[in-house]
Formats: sequence, C-alpha cells, structure tokens
Amino acid sequence: MADEATAPAEWEEVDVGEADEVPEGGMTRFEAGDRAVVVFRIDGALHAYRDECPHQGASMSCGIISGAMLPTEPGGAPEFGLEGKVVICPRHRWKFSIETGESLYAVDRRRMVPFPVRVEGDRLLIGVRRRPPSTSADAA
Repeated sequence: MADEATAPAEWEEVDVGEADEVPEGGMTRFEAGDRAVVVFRIDGALHAYRDECPHQGASMSCGIISGAMLPTEPGGAPEFGLEGKVVICPRHRWKFSIETGESLYAVDRRRMVPFPVRVEGDRLLIGVRRRPPSTSADAA
C-alpha cells in the first residue's frame, strides 16, 4: 500500500509512532491496536502488512529483505533481480513482493495481508478494521 493511502470508512487509523522509525530499504514491526504490523520503506514508499506469513504464520518482521532469481528463457543465463524488494519468510524461506504482497511462487496465490499506511507530519498512521462492539450476549 502506498505512502498516501487512506483508510476506507470501515477502518480507523492508528498512530503507531514516528515515520522515520522505518529506515529506507528496511522494515519495522509495530502494534496497531491489537494487530502486529510490519512496515517496509522501499524507494521512499511505505508498505504495511500483517506481521504474519500467509504460509504458516511466521513473523515476517524476522525475515530478510533481499531479491530473487528472475524467470529466464530455457537455456538462458540465471539473473538475480528485485534487490531490496522481496521479503523472505524466516521459517520456510518463501518469498513475497514487498510492493504487492504477492508470493513469488506462481503455483501459490497466497499473499501478505495489506494495511493502509500514510504519514501525517512525522507520524505513521496505519489503518485497521474497526471491530464490532461486543455485547453482553457475546460474552455469554
């Protein structure tokens, strides 16, 4: 999600800290309400996702930012690319695009769960879905 994304109406924005806590080319974990969120800054743009691998739940903020081998034609020379735009899951080394959240494996459609993120002044705001209010009937 791009830096100036706005949260839809059913979402609320949570101030999680200073925007400069996320270094260029890096990532930082935040708590947005009761949700763990990892925020990446790539080429100046912020991208926020649930801090959980969609494969088996590992914390993506413990992963590695890297690149990946690019597809080649049969017999073509291997080429490494997407440097700094891929996060590698710490558990099973699955690779996801930081810009889109999509798995780099064409056979799998899992993707990281995005959150709206933006900067206001020096503050980092993350959009989270509003939870319906609990009622006494829910507690029973």
